[in-house]
Amino acid sequence: MKEKLKELTLVDWIIILVLILGIAAYVYKPTSELSYKGNQMYNAIKAHEKLVNKGFLVEARIKGKMIVDGSDFDEAGILLSSTAGRFRFKLKKDSRIILVGGELAYSEDVAAKEIEIKPVDKYLIITFAKEKEGRFSELLSEIEEMKKKYNAEHLYLTGELAFNRELKETEKQELRNLINSMYLAESIYMPTRESTSGFSLFFVKTELSELEKLLSFDALEDAEVATSRLRLHLGYGEVSEENVEKIAESLRSEGKEAHVAKAEI
Repeated sequence: MKEKLKELTLVDWIIILVLILGIAAYVYKPTSELSYKGNQMYNAIKAHEKLVNKGFLVEARIKGKMIVDGSDFDEAGILLSSTAGRFRFKLKKDSRIILVGGELAYSEDVAAKEIEIKPVDKYLIITFAKEKEGRFSELLSEIEEMKKKYNAEHLYLTGELAFNRELKETEKQELRNLINSMYLAESIYMPTRESTSGFSLFFVKTELSELEKLLSFDALEDAEVATSRLRLHLGYGEVSEENVEKIAESLRSEGKEAHVAKAEI
C-alpha cells in the first residue's frame, strides 16, 4: 500500500481531493435552500436554530420511515427545539409531538430522509406590551385590534397570564388537553406552583388565534387576568421589506420598541 501511495502523482492527489470535496458537499450541503437530506441533520438543526433565535416559528415537511414498523412517514408540522441531534416535531394534523432523527436513527419515532424547512412568516416586528389587568376576553380583543391595526397576518405572544379562578383537578386536565391541541405555538404550559385562588399560564411564541381557543374553556371568558410584560411578534408574509419597515417606524413614533427580523439564514 505504501508503495502504491508513493507512485501517485500530483495530478492523482488533486483528483482524489476533488472527489473528497464533492462527497462532503453532497453530505453536508442542503439539496436546495432550506431543504436537507436525512444525513444532513446537523445542517437542518443549525438552520432551524438561527431562525428560532430571530423569533420565528418554523414549519417543516418531513419524509422518512417510522422506526417502530418501517412504514412510510410524510407529515407537515412545527419544528420545536432540538436535543442530541434530533428534532421535536409537532404534527399539524393533531398537534402530537414526536421525535425525529437522521437517516440512521434508531431510538426516535422517525428516521428522516428529507427535511424541508419553511418559516411561518417572512418578516417579524418584535415589540412589547405593558402589564395589564382586566377581563380575559377584553384583553384578547385589545390584542386582536392591534393585529388588525398593523395589518399583521400573525401575532405571537410570549409572557404569563395569571387567572383569578381556582381549578379543580379535572378542570386542570381539561385545560392541559386544550393547550396540547394548540398548533401555532412554540410552548404553552401551566407552571406547577400551587395556588388556592387561581392559576397561571406561561406561553412562548403562541399565536393569538390559539390563545383565543381558551375562551371555549368554562368561565375563562369572564375571568379576571393580570399579565406580565408581553413580548409581541407581528408576523408578515408576502409583503415588501419597505412596508414592514414603515409599520415598525409607525410603532416607534408611538413610543414603542420595534425591531424587524427577516427570515434568512
